[in-house]
Amino acid sequence: MSDEELLADLLLEWEERAEQGENVSADELCQDCLQLAPFLAERIRALQSLAWIKNSVVSEKDGQASGVSDRGHSDILTLHQS
Repeated sequence: MSDEELLADLLLEWEERAEQGENVSADELCQDCLQLAPFLAERIRALQSLAWIKNSVVSEKDGQASGVSDRGHSDILTLHQS
C-alpha cells in the first residue's frame, strides 16, 4: 500500500470516528507509520476548516442555511465558536 493510500485510509478512519464523537489525533492513528503523522494532521486540519460547509445545510423547516446571515454573509463568530 502506498503512502497516499494509507493516508486516505487513515483520514477515512478519522472521519468515521469523528462522526461518532471521538476526538482522535493524527499521532494516535499513525502509531505504525509515524512519518505520516504530520501529513495526516494537515489533512485533518483541512477537513476541519471545511466543516462549516457541511454544517451549513439548508434547513427544510425554515429554508435558511445555518451560519449565513439574511444578507448571505458568513457569520464568522458562529463558525469560530463551533
